[in-house]
Amino acid sequence: PPPRLLVAADPRLMRPVVRGLLRAALQVARPGSTVRFGADAARHKARVAVTVEGCRKRAGDRLADLPALSLVRRAARAQGGSFVARRSVGDGCEFRIELPAAPRTRPLPSP
Repeated sequence: PPPRLLVAADPRLMRPVVRGLLRAALQVARPGSTVRFGADAARHKARVAVTVEGCRKRAGDRLADLPALSLVRRAARAQGGSFVARRSVGDGCEFRIELPAAPRTRPLPSP
């Protein structure tokens, strides 16, 4: 099994944050698009990202301004993290938060 990913975050905020990332991805995904959810660790940070292959583009549309992302942005900053919404090469886009990783003080029990 993959290693457990621990973050220094309020668990009550993480569920709506993840929901907001997924909701934003579904709002911009064209029918038949691929939406991927993932999490990993990078340099003392935990990263949670949702990517869309087949992102709709509308005139004047800024990904970061989607209503579903308002709480995501505020929650990431309030917990010492960051939020990014960006378009990728081609017709893809990504919604990502990075949060401080939790310090490990003892081994974790197996699930």
